[in-house]
Amino acid sequence: MDKKTIFLASISLSLFLVVTLKTSVNHLYTTSTATITFNPPSLDVAVSNSFTLNLSISNVVDLYLWVATIEWNSTVLELLNYEEGSFLKQGGNTTIMDKGTLPGRISELACTLLGEIPGVNGSGTPVTFTFNATTIGTTPINITFSDLLNSEGKSIIHNAINGTIEVKPPPDIAVTNVTPYKTVVGQGYSTNITVTVENQGDYTETFNVSVFYDDTVIILPDGKNHTTTTLPSGNSTILIFTWNTTGVVKGNYTITATATQLPGETDTTDNNLADGWVFVTIPGDINGDKYINIKDAVLLGVAFGSKQGEPSYNPNADINSDGFINIKDAVIQGANFGKSWT
Repeated sequence: MDKKTIFLASISLSLFLVVTLKTSVNHLYTTSTATITFNPPSLDVAVSNSFTLNLSISNVVDLYLWVATIEWNSTVLELLNYEEGSFLKQGGNTTIMDKGTLPGRISELACTLLGEIPGVNGSGTPVTFTFNATTIGTTPINITFSDLLNSEGKSIIHNAINGTIEVKPPPDIAVTNVTPYKTVVGQGYSTNITVTVENQGDYTETFNVSVFYDDTVIILPDGKNHTTTTLPSGNSTILIFTWNTTGVVKGNYTITATATQLPGETDTTDNNLADGWVFVTIPGDINGDKYINIKDAVLLGVAFGSKQGEPSYNPNADINSDGFINIKDAVIQGANFGKSWT
């Protein structure tokens, strides 16, 4: 037998003796308000996703060794692994092992300090579990046995609080429409872009939506590159983005809206939608032919005096985007009349 095997066997035997002796021989209880529970105590996760769950101990004094048996519905969750946390390690060297792992159960998972040293005080995470959510459903995750021992081998009175895991269908957010308010906008002026998003999943979701011209994200008036919205299941909403074209190179741009992928979301093909284009040109070039001439003046004249919502209102002729086509727009066009660009 090599040295490594002998060492591991020695550690395992030591832990077995500590657990056995301290839990069965010296069962004098110490007063405490300690709690062993899960953090978070309840959790929603999307099916087919892995997640971590902490076992937490709080308000403990002189903790030297802990033991816990954990059970859950094996058709809903699969235990991938566990890893010792930092709580007990702050007191010195430790070792951790379990008595056996089966689907839906880990028996007498135990961790102890090594040597004649004091236990640890306070609150922390003694172990972190990693699970895979295999099936839609709800499962309790129960602490069916637990014991906390101090450095004298006395059991510490404590409360054990169970948890709940809900495995739900994956979220599904879709961008269903993108509509630029103008198809032609004067460089340095603004246009609105309306975006319709829908929550096609089964739960209320909060998510971000951004709009791009080609590959460049539009910075909104509040300085952000996205807007955040919350939608109940089955609901849709219309979001309005204002694009200020100051500094944007003249040219034709494809407009795309993107809803950020949510954790666990699998149907992501409809999170993006490119629909519509905007031509950035000289202010007053209403027809977008790169010239400001009589053709543009006629278009302005036809719509002159109208306001947003009226039949004769032409968004492209509302050069300053104030909702009215009037002398202000005529002045802008007149200042650039006769100009062109290539």
